Amino acid sequence: NLFNSKGADELEIQYSEYRSFLTGGLIAEARVVDEIFHGELSEQQMIINPAGMSQEIVRFRLKLPFIDREVMNEWDKYNVDYTFRQKSVDWTGYFLNFLPWIAILAFWIFLMRRMQGGAGGMKSIFNFGKSRAKVWTSDKPKVTFDHVAGCVEAKEELMEVVDFLKRPKRYQKLGAKIPRGVLLVGPPGTGKTLLARAVAGEANVAFFNLSGADFVEMFVGVGASRVRDLFEQGKQNQPCIIF
Repeated sequence: NLFNSKGADELEIQYSEYRSFLTGGLIAEARVVDEIFHGELSEQQMIINPAGMSQEIVRFRLKLPFIDREVMNEWDKYNVDYTFRQKSVDWTGYFLNFLPWIAILAFWIFLMRRMQGGAGGMKSIFNFGKSRAKVWTSDKPKVTFDHVAGCVEAKEELMEVVDFLKRPKRYQKLGAKIPRGVLLVGPPGTGKTLLARAVAGEANVAFFNLSGADFVEMFVGVGASRVRDLFEQGKQNQPCIIF
């Protein structure tokens, strides 16, 4: 049974055999675990086992259909020393039941870490919808228009943006509406990012840099969440440049 090594010697018997042992006063003691009756006879008895062969037994077990006061009174009548015990917790069974969920959670964490670049642990999981923008502030090497060769017309146009950032009240007094953004058009490698950093450097404001690929995710809504978080960071650090 569940409580000692004697359980290995138990033989499962029929209800009729149990009744015969009980009414014959042959059951000395018993342990009841979840309606499973584990009995021990006062002396060996011969029964016919499921294989059709005779077998001597001392310990047996069977599942009783029910246990009520009348059944216990009958045990008392035939001097059965019985006890009730709770079944021990099967932690292995609990673990096996939760194992698929643990595996799914572990796979999800692994997937999130891969998508976050393989670092950050649980913290990166909860920051999954946060912006990945690189922030350039005054403590980083400053880029100015002096670092940009060529692009004369673009630099002239962007100098107005620098003036907007440096002296916004000057334009507001005149009733001018400061532009919220500037569109830089050109193939890769023509200096768009460098020009944007130069604007931030000339105006001495923070610069947020994020590529379009950082907004593309397999989960719906993550990209939009990162856009919202990026602009929230921009509001907290205004005036600034988001590129």
